[in-house]
Amino acid sequence: MQIFRDSRADQIIVIQEAHPIIGWGVVVPLGVALVALGIWSGLVIAAAILAITAVFMLWLAAWVLTEIVATFDGKARSLTVRHERPWGSSSEPIDFARVYDLELTEVWAIDHTYPRFDIILEGQRRIRLRVNYGERQEAERALVDARGMLRRPAPSRAATG
Repeated sequence: MQIFRDSRADQIIVIQEAHPIIGWGVVVPLGVALVALGIWSGLVIAAAILAITAVFMLWLAAWVLTEIVATFDGKARSLTVRHERPWGSSSEPIDFARVYDLELTEVWAIDHTYPRFDIILEGQRRIRLRVNYGERQEAERALVDARGMLRRPAPSRAATG
């Protein structure tokens, strides 16, 4: 995760990087190999287990290959979330009024827990960003700064002209 602050523009940019070497070099070939093995094997149960595993591996590849950029803009009082995927990109502007909360959650993995930066929108929809190992303190600072930006009152129309 990379975090950039621009005090002049009143912006905080949080980036979840894509990991193309892991995605294209490990996960995709493993998923394709499992699909081929499932098709090649004549056993129905083994083929089904391999197919389910392959679908999971391909989903994991899509997750690893996706870059997410969340831009908190204090002046415009909006959040823009951009997803860059291998098959295309999308951008979603979100008004601060629709952002319910931000939180840093702990996610359990096999050998440890790791933090995740969650943007919670109205209706409990979540935008989840991975936090790299060792970057928890930086993510906590970004969380505090972004919460402050979200809770700051909007400028009145009389004050802005």
